[in-house]
Amino acid sequence: MKSKRLTIQINKPINDVFKFTITPPNSTLWIDGVVEEKTNEWPVRVGTVYKLKNKKGEYSEVSVNTIIENKVVEWISKDQNYHCRYTFRSLNKNLTELKYFEWVDKGNLEDPFTLEIFQKLKVVLEQCKGLSWTVGEVEIFQIIEIQAGELIQSTLKSATPENIQKIQWLYPHFADEKGNLKALVQSLLVKSEGKYILIDTCNGNGKTRPTIPEWGNLNTDYLKKLNDLGVSELEIDFVICTHLHFDHVGWNTRLENFTWVPTFPNARCLFSKKEYDYWIEKPEKEIDDDKFAFDDSVAPIVKARLAKLVDNNYKIDKNLRLISTPGHTPDHVSIMIESEGKRAIISGDFLHHPCQIANPNWTMDADTLPDIALQTREKLLNHVANSSILLIGSHFSNPVAGLIKKAKDGFIFEV
Repeated sequence: MKSKRLTIQINKPINDVFKFTITPPNSTLWIDGVVEEKTNEWPVRVGTVYKLKNKKGEYSEVSVNTIIENKVVEWISKDQNYHCRYTFRSLNKNLTELKYFEWVDKGNLEDPFTLEIFQKLKVVLEQCKGLSWTVGEVEIFQIIEIQAGELIQSTLKSATPENIQKIQWLYPHFADEKGNLKALVQSLLVKSEGKYILIDTCNGNGKTRPTIPEWGNLNTDYLKKLNDLGVSELEIDFVICTHLHFDHVGWNTRLENFTWVPTFPNARCLFSKKEYDYWIEKPEKEIDDDKFAFDDSVAPIVKARLAKLVDNNYKIDKNLRLISTPGHTPDHVSIMIESEGKRAIISGDFLHHPCQIANPNWTMDADTLPDIALQTREKLLNHVANSSILLIGSHFSNPVAGLIKKAKDGFIFEV
């Protein structure tokens, strides 16, 4: 029998560590070789099958052999030769010991976990708490749903690893040393004038997304992260969707008794009227995932009479207003925050990654109107460059926010 054992301590409660390690697609956050992870059912139990995809596009399967909440989980390969066991022990309410044991009954143990891989799990878990910013009297909180670097890089055709490595300031926050992009799908919770305003609502759980399946049928702890900020779903006053792509509207609804119902039943959802009018027609050129999202994450909000269709310069309160940033979609908007002489812009998707700050001409496959998207990027970058306006990138990886500075060959993002 060939085996490997590792032990680490993680500064998180045992329940958080246990839930994270069994919840797909979390393995993609800390195991570099895994790009997709799914289960055939939820909640997990003995017999649940995990299907994992590596960077070569190859799939492997393991099933749960043993599971005892907050104590142990063990997986076994399809041929029953490979075994992997996590054992959990609470050292105190905020410190968990995690023991890892993997082995094969016959042959060699291929690609065993290393301490470096396990340390990445520790880092990801301990950094689960989101960032926050203050702009005058306005507070902004980050809620991360999933990692997005690989998918976003695949849609930015010019963002090859070789081209990314040439933009040295992207490392280490926004790309790794090999030129792989780092990015997030995340919401931003804004507190202004005593009200909670949720900007974009990510992918959601359990949504069917045939075109981009790795972002479909998710089972994340998004709502727990919201609740960990001391805010319940009932306390959200407004939801603002910068546009109606599926990864910005998903948590508008959740499944209840086989029906998609509003997740935030007391919130008024603000949609650009022109944007809504475009998507209700289900344009043939757009992908199925966005059409499905209209049906499962937008239409139920309208049916519940929680939607408000607004102009692209709508003012939410004295501190927040929409600004028109078209191109990625026909009437995409961003959010301008102005309070006590301080200013910030929440981008939405007029920028997907800081590499487009260095190269505004880099368009992405999902842009409905790429020429207009380019004009918008150039206009906004010139407007905010060398100013004190904080740019908060909706898909930017941590630290997410920074200042645009003019450089010899264009722009840089200073964090």
